Amino acid sequence: MKHGDSLLGMDWPKEKDNLRRFAVMAEIFEREVVSSGKPAKLLDFGCGTSHFYEFLQKKKLADRVAYTGIDIVPDSIEISKSKFPDNNYLCLDILESTKTLGDYDYITINGLFTQKRGMTEREMRSFLERVLTRLWPCFTKGLAFNTLSDQVDFKRRGSFHVDLDWAAKLFANKFTRYFQVRHDYGLYENTFYLFKKEYCSLLCPI
Repeated sequence: MKHGDSLLGMDWPKEKDNLRRFAVMAEIFEREVVSSGKPAKLLDFGCGTSHFYEFLQKKKLADRVAYTGIDIVPDSIEISKSKFPDNNYLCLDILESTKTLGDYDYITINGLFTQKRGMTEREMRSFLERVLTRLWPCFTKGLAFNTLSDQVDFKRRGSFHVDLDWAAKLFANKFTRYFQVRHDYGLYENTFYLFKKEYCSLLCPI
């Protein structure tokens, strides 16, 4: 990692913005774990050096989750293990490995789908779909991930700006019709919450 264990090392330039996106990401499970008093099993996918877990510690939410982090970069996992030896960590490429990932209540994905990194738009869309397909059986309640918004004045080369119509069709046709789009937190991005039907019906009875 060029910038080591830092925000820049995870491709996040501003700490204030990062804290805001982390807060929105945590909202998918925060209300439940606070009200129930029971810890939720959380998979932090693409955990990097566990900055999201550090945020949960500062918010006093870390003791309300049973945390597992997963990343494809060995150095990131080693740093995470050295900082938080009591957490569970996995280092693997889930699209190449058939290893069982475990069962979780929630999955969060921070930043993985914001940059194309040499992929075409079509390849990036396929990558997002393949990752969600692999993770879908691994949780029982909700999954949250962020992308850059398509509603911007300009787009940086290499950035992945998701069209909301395309995303809605993907979710409804392949995963779930129970989803929310967060576009209300002042950054040029979206956070999507995808819920399992059987869980969402408990929150919003039909």
